[in-house]
Amino acid sequence: MIQTITGRAWTAGKIIRSMVLSDAAAREFLGDRLYPMVAPEGTALPLGVYRLAATARDGSHMTGNSGIVTRSYEVAFYADDYDAIDAFAIDFRLRLESWRGVEGGLKVRRVDIDDERDEPYERPEGGEDDPIFARVFTVTLRNIETTTALPDDSY
Repeated sequence: MIQTITGRAWTAGKIIRSMVLSDAAAREFLGDRLYPMVAPEGTALPLGVYRLAATARDGSHMTGNSGIVTRSYEVAFYADDYDAIDAFAIDFRLRLESWRGVEGGLKVRRVDIDDERDEPYERPEGGEDDPIFARVFTVTLRNIETTTALPDDSY
């Protein structure tokens, strides 16, 4: 079950987590192991982490701020089986690409997957450990924040 803080506005990160973990294929692959920024030490694979990479609030129109905010997230999935992570990547794209709607009170204009790449695994020096495969997505989420218009005669 996805836990949220009652009474707090949803953030774009919560939207990504909620959308991924509400998908049956994702739950089968990840369980509930999708974390902000860093996974707890010792967490079993497969797992995912996400982080806010950039926020742009440059959407404006004639009367002031348009309220459209563009957030870029990096979402990384780690597994010890490359074929499994490759198959899961398809489900991830299908779940998020071009999604729009209202989730937890947050008005999402559109979700786009801008990039998908494998990340190399750096073995520790002298390490004999098994490889860990990583698939990283760059996800752009555009949402509408509450704004105030500029007052009349402000120019």
